[in-house]
Amino acid sequence: MIRRMLNGCKYLCSTRRFPMRCAEVTMESVNGGFPMSSGRQTNQRLITVLGIFFLLSCISGPVSTQPADTSSSVELNFGFPKTIFPDLNERDAKAAIKVWTDEIIDKYHYQYRSSVHIYSDLNTLIQAMMAGEINQIVLPVIDFIQLSKSQKLYPALYAKYSDWLLDRFVVLVHEDSGISRIEDLANRSMLIKNDLPHSVLYIWLEVMLYEAGLPRSDEFFNTVTKKTRESQLILPVLLRQADCCIMTESAFNIMGELNPQLKAQLIPLIISDFYYASNVFCYTDQLDEKTRNDVTAFALNWEESKATDQLQILFHFNELIPFEEKYLESIQSLLDKYNRFGEHIIQNSDGEER
Repeated sequence: MIRRMLNGCKYLCSTRRFPMRCAEVTMESVNGGFPMSSGRQTNQRLITVLGIFFLLSCISGPVSTQPADTSSSVELNFGFPKTIFPDLNERDAKAAIKVWTDEIIDKYHYQYRSSVHIYSDLNTLIQAMMAGEINQIVLPVIDFIQLSKSQKLYPALYAKYSDWLLDRFVVLVHEDSGISRIEDLANRSMLIKNDLPHSVLYIWLEVMLYEAGLPRSDEFFNTVTKKTRESQLILPVLLRQADCCIMTESAFNIMGELNPQLKAQLIPLIISDFYYASNVFCYTDQLDEKTRNDVTAFALNWEESKATDQLQILFHFNELIPFEEKYLESIQSLLDKYNRFGEHIIQNSDGEER
């Protein structure tokens, strides 16, 4: 909670909304260090943003001790593509959100008008955004980078799912597999997380293979099987039922702490650079600057309670931090390579976009 308060103060000072000077506020390092994990394992990292940002979409304006005039309240319309929340239990999410919003409204007499829109895909969401139907959106980081080139977006927040923001991908093999080079994976079986086709994970895999002078993943591996949970990736490799898997280094470290046999018998064959591989919460130009600042400041300084604890358990989030361009630098570099390599890695054997 202290970190959230510091983040909120830092943000408010940076927007010059208060006539005061703040001492420099620092945050824990989010680069290459890997502290001992004490947070929750995050099996559904994309679901995080739905809960907290839908809550934000219900909040506008400063705290008041008097009932608000709803005729002057701001309409906050939140949207996200269904593809980034495939396992969402909407009933549980709405119930948890209602408990939390009722608690906040009762305590602070917030005024709000809000709506949530779920779109079948990114293109439908973009059409709704351009039509002015939504003014707050959550986007996978790759989509945010691409869309911001043609649309005016105001990025506000990143979500942290553990004790670090940036993470690395690791290709794991069994120590007794005889695999010591990436070339040894030819015609082998690969397990990979079920993610969006244009996710950071999949783009990194294709770039890595191309830089090694190897074919695309669908041609290089004998089979590429997608799984939903980290345990479904790593245990078959441990039991010699699959030749290799790709997962995040943080997930490997957490599972290795729970089961030391994993760290003892599985070897990282390849380790990527550090990337931010999750979502970005941003506003459209339909919201004025004051409203954007109010919602962002609240997100960085929200109060802990039984209701918020329930939300953390349900949506598996750790904390929110202010958006900074520097966390996208490594992804932009990866995208530049991906685009530069062109059809060699963007087209699959059927000529369709990967």
